[in-house]
Amino acid sequence: MADGMTNKKFAAEDNHFKKCCEAAGIPATPRQAGKFKRKAGRAYKDGLLEVKRQQREAKNGIND
Repeated sequence: MADGMTNKKFAAEDNHFKKCCEAAGIPATPRQAGKFKRKAGRAYKDGLLEVKRQQREAKNGIND
């Protein structure tokens, strides 16, 4: 792989990826990790948007 990290290791160690999976409501699997790195899949499409929204709200002091 170009990044030198297997999908299995990425899924287990990358906290940002785990947060995106949690926000999308899916498990952090090696298959999702591969999709995430290719900018595809539910973790990337749904989870990343939710994580960014949460970060923006936290920065602006907005609560649910």
